[in-house]
Amino acid sequence: MEARFDENEIRAAERTLAAALEAVDPTAWVTMYTEDAIFVGPGSPAVEGREALLKMARAMNPLSSVVMTPIKTCLLYTSD
Repeated sequence: MEARFDENEIRAAERTLAAALEAVDPTAWVTMYTEDAIFVGPGSPAVEGREALLKMARAMNPLSSVVMTPIKTCLLYTSD
């Protein structure tokens, strides 16, 4: 069976994430990541796990203009 994804849903999730990154609560975006998430920002070491993400978010300066530009959207699928 071929797996499918809805690119509109992905773009909507990106818009939701961008709004959360610009929220008054600097940690609002962290709940969108899984407990075992790995966040890699440009020029920064990887941040692993939600607790580490919360710590990073609390130390961040407020963001006022977040833009996400998708370069390529692809489906990674494995059948177990």
